Amino acid sequence: MMQFKINPESFATMRKEALIRRLPLIVMSAAAGLTILLWYVPGNNATELMITVALVVMVLIIRLYMSTGSQQRLLASYTVTISDDAITREQYNTPPLSFNFIEILQIAKDKDGNIFIRGMEKSDVMVIPSEIERYEELESILQRIKPFADRDIKTPAEKYRYVGSILLLVLMMAVYLSGNKIIVGSSAILLTALLIWQLIQVQRNRNAQEHVKRRYWVILLVMLAIIAIAVIKIVKPEMLR
Repeated sequence: MMQFKINPESFATMRKEALIRRLPLIVMSAAAGLTILLWYVPGNNATELMITVALVVMVLIIRLYMSTGSQQRLLASYTVTISDDAITREQYNTPPLSFNFIEILQIAKDKDGNIFIRGMEKSDVMVIPSEIERYEELESILQRIKPFADRDIKTPAEKYRYVGSILLLVLMMAVYLSGNKIIVGSSAILLTALLIWQLIQVQRNRNAQEHVKRRYWVILLVMLAIIAIAVIKIVKPEMLR
């Protein structure tokens, strides 16, 4: 039985890269939320605007700080174990993911060296970061188990998550800010469908942390708010004036 862990020297670099990937979406989400808030709250002045912006910035800083600590535990606990007939990924606050060798359909490597192992289901994808220790040894073992595929085997949710997030923000702003009933109605329908799809993907994702899955149920409240505002704007728009 062999075990592989992430090289501790890579922790700082991986946290920085994760922050760089997440920061644009966090800023855009905050900007969209602030725009909607200022649109619906009448009588805004410079002082109120500065206070609101300061609160948003403080929340973002706290959120990023908390996520950094959580990511440190994730990276330190990440372990890949290879036995005589199976490979298992274990990680803090995340359900173990294990594939018997005969259950592995594909193994592939992206341009950054990250390795993806797909099981019998499309949602069963084990991700091994390129910062794993003894990388060449692990790659050689995996090549003997299943020769690497030439094509990308990432799930659609992983490939297009940034595009999907931007689309969600655009649709949400259309629902809350547009005065056109057709735009509001169609945007609300598309937005609700995308949120339901996203909720299902997160709950089925075997690489998602348990607390992330639990918190994601809050999205149901978001959907109710979207449906409510869309119905009001279509049926009785005068209520929002």
